[in-house]
Amino acid sequence: MFKVVVADDEYLEREVIKQTVRQIEGTVIAGESNCGGLAAVICATVKPDLAFLNCGMGALGGMEAADVIRRSDKNIVIILTSADENNFTDRDSAKQIARLDIAECLLKPARTEKIREVVLRYHEHSGSASGVSPKMKKQLRFYPDHLMSHEIRHALSFIGDHYKENIRLKFIADRVNLSSYYFSRLFKKEVGVNLSQYILHKRLEIAKQMLEETDQSIVDISASVGFQEHNYFGKIFKRFTGATPSEYRKKHAIQQEERKDIRGKYL
Repeated sequence: MFKVVVADDEYLEREVIKQTVRQIEGTVIAGESNCGGLAAVICATVKPDLAFLNCGMGALGGMEAADVIRRSDKNIVIILTSADENNFTDRDSAKQIARLDIAECLLKPARTEKIREVVLRYHEHSGSASGVSPKMKKQLRFYPDHLMSHEIRHALSFIGDHYKENIRLKFIADRVNLSSYYFSRLFKKEVGVNLSQYILHKRLEIAKQMLEETDQSIVDISASVGFQEHNYFGKIFKRFTGATPSEYRKKHAIQQEERKDIRGKYL
């Protein structure tokens, strides 16, 4: 069983995360808290696999709670949440995030599908009903923009504009005036995955967004994100998300309705 702890001083935010997590088979809410101090105690007691910690929880916020947790446990996947992006991007915070081995930072309010995606990414039970491939669990560890090298920023910008094209490693390495070997190592260091994995991740993220926000056909979406065969796109999509494109679209629609119900209940 994959155990998750949720800490946030906003009741509604805790409820949204809890409801989303509970829908993932093989995953359980092992504890919840509205303050960082109690969150640290809960984590020391139940030893969760993953913890959501909100930065703004009074004297002992998510960052401080993560510091306490890391003194005794190096294995818990810690996800920081905040409504203020500055809590993730200023230089001191970036250093803290790196030192504490924070897995990811999510801006609030986080989308239900984003919460689900994060939990699935770190789910240790590869044989569970979620069907998530170990490849999906590879962590994208972006350096904060102001710490990232100019070459990698330029490469990511280029990929963002040309992800649907057949981009080769040597082509991008030449564009940023680096050898293919050095560029490959630098990209993996600063992004967390190799170039081909990142491009695939980018294509799938755009495809998921289109499935969520448009009524375009799956064939059209497949072509628009760079897949020449929509059947191959369907196989890759399911391998990395655990659902076919049509299943994903249907699940997202259901989750959106459920989230509306939750917010309507407590607002």
